Amino acid sequence: MKRGEPPTLQSRGLVTRAAWLAIAGQVLFVGTWLISASLQPKYSHLGQYVSELGAGTAKAPWLVNGGQVLLGVTFAALAVGLWASLPRTRASLVVVVLFASVALLWAVVGVFATECAPTLDDACKRALEAGDLSLATYVHLWSGLAMQVALLAGPFALAWATWSGPVGRPALAAGVAGLVIVGARYLVTAGDGEGVVGLVQRLELLSMHVWACLLAIGMLVWATGGSRRMATSPTSGQSLEPFRYLAPSWTGEGEMRYRGWLRFLSLLRRFSWDRRVEYPGEAVWLVHDVLRYEDYGPVFDRTMVARPLARNVMHLTADDMPGGGDAVLTPAGMDLEPYWMLTPYFGLPWPLRCAGALRLSEGDRLAGRIDMSLLGFLPVGRMSLRLTRNEL
Repeated sequence: MKRGEPPTLQSRGLVTRAAWLAIAGQVLFVGTWLISASLQPKYSHLGQYVSELGAGTAKAPWLVNGGQVLLGVTFAALAVGLWASLPRTRASLVVVVLFASVALLWAVVGVFATECAPTLDDACKRALEAGDLSLATYVHLWSGLAMQVALLAGPFALAWATWSGPVGRPALAAGVAGLVIVGARYLVTAGDGEGVVGLVQRLELLSMHVWACLLAIGMLVWATGGSRRMATSPTSGQSLEPFRYLAPSWTGEGEMRYRGWLRFLSLLRRFSWDRRVEYPGEAVWLVHDVLRYEDYGPVFDRTMVARPLARNVMHLTADDMPGGGDAVLTPAGMDLEPYWMLTPYFGLPWPLRCAGALRLSEGDRLAGRIDMSLLGFLPVGRMSLRLTRNEL
């Protein structure tokens, strides 16, 4: 999908299904090894690997091995969802290939199980080190190592593909965190930490599950951003009177009133607002907004792309608006249909569900409000705006 192009109903449905499959798969996999461990009388979560529950000497090895294949399916779903939601670039292709590789390697790990449990059986450990175990055991181990490399590379590739947007830097931070976690694991297992290898691996798996779920949540945010209509280009005979808010210059002010549970952020924060609108042609407007708080906090500087979907409907897209949003325009003003915005705080993009309305008065003034809720259900606050059109 090209940058700034609104998602289709088909792509939104595909991404939504892939995201929910990915989330459900993470939960089900944890359930497989918890149930399987309860069937093993001598199994230790502290000192044994999860994959040993699928070894040939375990009871019901099919349970964990099937769970690992299921994990492969979840990462395949993430690869499909990312391909449908990311712009069509070389970096995006690298991201999809890495996630598809993780999917394939998880499936291989599940199909080729280890012959025995080396942390429980000294004879198995000696045979493993001597290379005397089955071919399936070594396919399992080498595939696991290759999967870990591909999994670690994923966040860095995603940062490369989305660096200009709000996802790039958090993805880079996730990649660095993954390297630290894996490095800590090898330090522990290389020393006297053999008795806690199971615990260390579970912490490593937890970070993978969190990463996969965060990606899936991001895909859900992208897929549910704003309503969609069939795009229609306005004809030359149509009036653009309802589009008065696309005048070249606006200035104004407003307040952000937070909900009671966010009192520590201050209940009222005043800001100034500057808007500049450019029209490069071909029924596309570039809307540059700069918001500055009077007291403290970041300066929000963003650019939206506005395209007509119908005579009185504009579709707005921006790097921090996954899926974009629709503005329904009338001579009285405009209604902002629900859309998602990734708002950066403390170095992380927070998904806010936004909706509101602005009304025209005296021909050159816009006033209204925008309500925001975290993850779509937790009210955050209300932004009140008062904008005045400048004469150029």
